[in-house]
Amino acid sequence: MLKDFIPDHIYDDIYSIDYDKLYTKGIRLLIFDIDGTILKSLNFSVTDKLVDLFVSLKIMGFTITLLTNAGNLRLDPVLAKTNITHGIASAKKPNKSAFEKVTEQLYFSKEKTAMIGNDLYADIFGANQFGITSIFVGSLDLSIMENKINNFILKKARKFKGK
Repeated sequence: MLKDFIPDHIYDDIYSIDYDKLYTKGIRLLIFDIDGTILKSLNFSVTDKLVDLFVSLKIMGFTITLLTNAGNLRLDPVLAKTNITHGIASAKKPNKSAFEKVTEQLYFSKEKTAMIGNDLYADIFGANQFGITSIFVGSLDLSIMENKINNFILKKARKFKGK
């Protein structure tokens, strides 16, 4: 069970992810968490940098969706500001049904899907339990030092578990 908390990939943030590598592996659906992953919690300011990232990912051939345990009051403004057309609020991550709903609604197999998030329980454990690629990113809600410590521990755990 501990191995289900260990992500397939670890990055400092969403901007440092090797999206070319994911595309080469056959990933076509990117599921992004909102709070702490693409925006600081309780922050509704979508940056041009985030919009540009999503535009470039779409051009590369990815489909993007947002999956959040927050409600529609959080999801809808982010969808509108990023021009993302699909998202699920009140998802109840890490329940498998949250991830299943996304893949079924967007017609993607598990093999072509990746979850990107900053929460080891809701995002990584949920993705691993469902059987999709899991990508952990440092939380926008933590300090640089806290993220470095988290990433160091996770990288050591990955080596120990052989992942």
